[in-house]
Amino acid sequence: MSKKSIMGAILAVSVLAWGFAPTLSLAENTGGDTTTLQQMQAQIQSLLAQIKALQDQIAQLKETRLELLKELREGSRGEDVRLLQEVLATDSEIYPEGLVTGYYGFLTKRAVGKFQKKFGIEGAGSVESKTMWKINELLTQGAGKSGKIPPGLLRAPGILKKLGSETAVPLLLSVSPTDNSTGVALDANLVMTFSKNMVPGSGDITIKKKSDNSVVEAIAATSTTGSGTKTITANPSRNLAIDTEYYVLVSAGALEDEAGNDYAGISDSTKWNFMTVDTVAPVVSSLSPADEATGVAVNSNLAMTFSEIVVVNTGNVTIKKDSDDSTVEEIAVGFLAGSGSSTITVNPSLDLAVNTKYYVLVGATAFKDAAGNMFAGISAKTVWNFTTVP
Repeated sequence: MSKKSIMGAILAVSVLAWGFAPTLSLAENTGGDTTTLQQMQAQIQSLLAQIKALQDQIAQLKETRLELLKELREGSRGEDVRLLQEVLATDSEIYPEGLVTGYYGFLTKRAVGKFQKKFGIEGAGSVESKTMWKINELLTQGAGKSGKIPPGLLRAPGILKKLGSETAVPLLLSVSPTDNSTGVALDANLVMTFSKNMVPGSGDITIKKKSDNSVVEAIAATSTTGSGTKTITANPSRNLAIDTEYYVLVSAGALEDEAGNDYAGISDSTKWNFMTVDTVAPVVSSLSPADEATGVAVNSNLAMTFSEIVVVNTGNVTIKKDSDDSTVEEIAVGFLAGSGSSTITVNPSLDLAVNTKYYVLVGATAFKDAAGNMFAGISAKTVWNFTTVP
């Protein structure tokens, strides 16, 4: 209950309590019914007890101190984050978006970074001990451009309407991959979380290479997923390149809220950028002889074509006879041809037998790509088998 509500309740209770006094006096003077008098006395005692309880609540409110109680960083949630955002929102140069959401997204991280720069605090957008101490000092002594923030003012009615999610313009709360992130998977999607439910408008989400500003792909907003929710996802049509820096631009009006208010977009190459790393393991795209092939020449080589360039590592390629699972030949990968390309060739030392079914196994550490991602190997006899000519 707010202090204003408590004071109103005390006033109302006091009026009622005093209203009973003349009635009590009249009952005493006229020799009224004893039972009625006792009931009135009991009601007065109850009202006085309510006044005492409300006074205790006022005292408790006076003792309440607004302060951050723990360190915060991107991804944190809760009342401490709300309090932090309310302090930051008092200075439009530090936190122009002014969102008080209780979620520590990239907008809050950027605002904290500006706050740290303003007060000469070393940091990278996380609220650690020195930043937390400064926030708490400002909560006690004053903050913002006005220099005055009395305790309790931050939670004034309507602050969310003024600063929060009820603002007319949809705001971007977070992105994935996060800005300046490294080690991003080559097949990562681009995900944007907004303050409102969003729908496609007119425009693109454009991926550009940072080294030369070339366009990698322009994804039409109408091709994204998540329409009608706060999370919009853009899925590139192909994997990104390894160890490459990218940035993302979003056309103004490419996305809009359900009321038709346009998202302002991203036009600055420094707002959403990241660096990739290859986390996708190579896979076989074709085999020769093909699986279940028949009429294979007895002197045929075996070839595996991969989804990317691979190099030999350690392990063996094993040719087995299907009829009894006996090993025909086991060849160490160091003796294979094609390392450093996308096709590895196995040349058996002897011709195979005629009219015989074979299968091929490949060790799980036999091949890897340039980033060190291992080919999973072939461990089942049904994956690559063939039959020689009669």
